[in-house]
Amino acid sequence: MHLSHVLIRPVETEKTLADKGTATFVVAEKATKQDITAAVETYYKREVKAVRTLRNAEKYRMTRYGKAPRRKTVKKAIITFVTAEPLDINSFSTPA
Repeated sequence: MHLSHVLIRPVETEKTLADKGTATFVVAEKATKQDITAAVETYYKREVKAVRTLRNAEKYRMTRYGKAPRRKTVKKAIITFVTAEPLDINSFSTPA
């Protein structure tokens, strides 16, 4: 998978911003931990210590016509950095 397709967007909530040594991103469904590590190290110039991934499954609600999707499936990655400095989301830089 090409690195430009791995990271979709950062997740900015109070909980994710409170952890100084971590960052959370919505990533592509088929992205592996190695792809996520390479993308973050390339675009944010930070050394990654660990990557944890999780999938929020699609939720449905019942209608009189059957099931209707209420929320799409999303894969998230929680990235822990070697240094405990907070990640500046605006420091995104493309490789030369």
